[in-house]
Amino acid sequence: MLDTISVQFPDPWFKKRHQKRRVLQPELVEVIAKHLKPSGILYVISDVLEVAEQMDEVVSENPLFRDSTPNAWIGENPFNVLTEREKACINHQRDVHGKVYTRA
Repeated sequence: MLDTISVQFPDPWFKKRHQKRRVLQPELVEVIAKHLKPSGILYVISDVLEVAEQMDEVVSENPLFRDSTPNAWIGENPFNVLTEREKACINHQRDVHGKVYTRA
């Protein structure tokens, strides 16, 4: 069982018509839930608000996950290890939209 899983800046498919191609789909969330220990952390982040909202919707629909940051986006990586994309967003002063979920 895993303690933490992160899905960071997963999709180049930010247009709505490409939503079916996005990485974080209900099937993947089910697999993540099976391999994440109870009280484990799932962290998701995107620099495209629509993608972040879709990831939030998909994860929130799974009853095994609880939103640890309800009604708010976190703009800072809780792991202090930045991806290249996250560094670029910071350098260009673009917002990032992250959420932390806890496995029930």
